[in-house]
Order: sequence, then structure tokens, then C-alpha cells
Amino acid sequence: MIEVLTFQKNISKRLAVILGLIISALVFCYIFQFLNLNNKNFAISNLQEKISQISQANKEMEIQVSKQGVMDDVAKLAQELDFEKINQIDYLKIGAESVAKK
Repeated sequence: MIEVLTFQKNISKRLAVILGLIISALVFCYIFQFLNLNNKNFAISNLQEKISQISQANKEMEIQVSKQGVMDDVAKLAQELDFEKINQIDYLKIGAESVAKK
């Protein structure tokens, strides 16, 4: 009878140790996954910020390219029409008697 009780105590101790190890392993896995998830979320937020910055820079570049393209087209058209670049502007002075009145 004493042998049976001793055997049951040994089994109980072994089961307690095994359950403790299993629970410890599960807690360790939970903590590891939680930290891994936090790292991934941090990386995602950094990448989203970089995407936002790159998108803004891309929009600015598109605006510059479109402006440059328009200016190039205007310069070509002016050259085709034999326009000349203005260096100085001279204004004509017109007296009040030369202008029609209402």
C-alpha cells in the first residue's frame, strides 16, 4: 500500500513538473509572439511613413516635370514662330487727348 502511495506521489510530481514545463513553454511562446508582433507593427508604421514621404516627393516631381514640359513646349513654339526674347520694355506715353472718352 505504501508502494502504491509512493508511486502515485511520484506520478503526481512528474505530472506537475510536466504541466509546469508545458505552461512555461506556452507563456514563453506567447511573450515571444507578442514581442514579434510589436516589432512587425513598428516596422509597418515606419514603412507607411516612408511610403507617405515618397508619395509626397513623387507628387512634387510630377508637378515639376509637368511644368518643365509645358515650358519646353512654349519655348519650342516661340522659336518656331520666330519670337525674340525681350531684354527691355519701353512704354509709349499717350496723352489724355489721344484717348476716347465715354
